Amino acid sequence: MNLLTKSLFLLSSSFLISCTVQDPYKNQAYLKQANPSPVVNPCDKIDGLINEYDNNFERIKLKTINNRISKIWQAKYHLVGHSCQVWAWGSDSTTYACNITAPDKETAQTYFDKAKDVTRSCLADDWQMTEQQRNNDEGIKVEFTNKSNNITIATHMVPTAALFKSEWTVYYYVGSSRHPN
Repeated sequence: MNLLTKSLFLLSSSFLISCTVQDPYKNQAYLKQANPSPVVNPCDKIDGLINEYDNNFERIKLKTINNRISKIWQAKYHLVGHSCQVWAWGSDSTTYACNITAPDKETAQTYFDKAKDVTRSCLADDWQMTEQQRNNDEGIKVEFTNKSNNITIATHMVPTAALFKSEWTVYYYVGSSRHPN
C-alpha cells in the first residue's frame, strides 16, 4: 500500500469509528422513544385489544384515515388480513375491525375456523362462545362475550358477490356488546 492509500484508510476508519461510538445514555434515550417491537403472538394481541377497549384502543391506533362519517385509524395489530382499523362512531363507540377476502367458501372457512380457534385458545374460561348462522345471508358468525365486561369479540364469514364470481369475506371485530354485529 502506498502512503496515500494508508492515510485514506486510517482517516476513513477513524471517521467510521467516531460515527459508531456514541454516548451510551443518548442511545438509551433514543430506544425509550422508539416504537416497541411488533407484537406477533396472537394471544398478546387479543389481550392488548381487550385491555385497550376501555381506552378507545388509543395504543393500538396508528395513522389517521380521512373519512367524513367517522374517525378511522390504521391499527398496529392485524388479527385477520393486513388492513385492520380502529373506528370511532361518536364519543362512546370505538371498534377494532379487520377483514380478509377469500376466493371461495372453503378458504374462507379455513380463515374463519383459524380465527375462532385462536381466539378461543387465548381467552379465559369465563368467556362464552356462541356460533350461529347470520341473519341476512348464508354466512356464519362466532361471538365471544364475558359477563364481567361489555366487550364482544366476533368473527363473521360472509358471502360477497363479485361481478363474475362469488367470494367470501371474513371479518374480525372487537367492540361493544351493545351494538349489533
